[in-house]
Amino acid sequence: MKLKDKAFTLIEILLVVAAIAVLAGIVILAINPTHQLAKARNSQRYVDVDTIQSALYQNSIDSSLSPVSVSSTALEICRTGASSCAGLADLSLLTNNSKYLISLPIDPHSTSTNGTGYMVCKNLNGRTTVYSPLAELGTAIQNGPTCENIALSFSCGGTLIDSRDGESYPTVQIGTQCWTAKNAAYLPSVSPSATGGTSTPYYYVYGYQGADTAAAKLHANYGSYGVLYNFLASLTACPPGWHLSSDAEWTVLTNFTGGALSAGGTLKSSPTDIIPWDGSNNFNFKILPTGRRHIVGSFFSQGVNGYFWTSLSSPSGAWARGFTTGSSSFTRSVNAADYGYPARCLQN
Repeated sequence: MKLKDKAFTLIEILLVVAAIAVLAGIVILAINPTHQLAKARNSQRYVDVDTIQSALYQNSIDSSLSPVSVSSTALEICRTGASSCAGLADLSLLTNNSKYLISLPIDPHSTSTNGTGYMVCKNLNGRTTVYSPLAELGTAIQNGPTCENIALSFSCGGTLIDSRDGESYPTVQIGTQCWTAKNAAYLPSVSPSATGGTSTPYYYVYGYQGADTAAAKLHANYGSYGVLYNFLASLTACPPGWHLSSDAEWTVLTNFTGGALSAGGTLKSSPTDIIPWDGSNNFNFKILPTGRRHIVGSFFSQGVNGYFWTSLSSPSGAWARGFTTGSSSFTRSVNAADYGYPARCLQN
């Protein structure tokens, strides 16, 4: 008896297509978890911004309470229960007796001690806007019209936003100096480790061997360790109002944090930090074992060393500071300008 050929039904075809789509989604998430996590954080930001704006609106129409005061200059919103709201937007009326909110939402990436990471301002027509300066993937997240005076206020210990690319940096006050507390991540272009020189700025992401900046920013090392710069590129690393720290400014820092024999230990990240090392991180500076781009054209020593350019050049290169596993001291040396090192920024 001859069997008839059996064709797929439309339902069976649709089921197969759906299964392929699900598997493709799983593969994309596995390949690019950084992108997916950023999207998830942005989703939370949309909810938080709308929640704050809704509470502000309810307060504005509630005749039983005085309206919350919002400045025409964009200010970071103060956290519920913060020790101080100096220089921040105090919206505590929204949480008093949990009338509108139990507590103010906090941005998933906020590193501010007293701020939420969200900003609020009022335009000339009196309308308020709440927005997220820490939004990722180039997304603009705000509820309300753009304010005319959108210049962001900043106090050391808060979050610094680089106006060139939207990258955010925690900051820390150490003595009289205000530093960024993570490596610079400014990346206008990117090169593989085999490409380098001293007469042109070169930018690298440890482990990434391409020339696509968008792809480089999705590399895990970009998010964790920032960018490696040759000396010329390091001079462009810092946001407006900030600068690559000088050799003398590094000396001020290390003298304040323990001197030549101890500052390496007090400034390095600790074994309990998100990216651990063997320091004590007493000053929340979090020097990491970033590694470097070696002049032979390869990435080298991640997990072992962390070097930083200073802005002081010399006939044979430029001055740098070096930190090493197992040592509480540090090195100060002139290195060839085509090495790729991280950069830290200091407020002007």
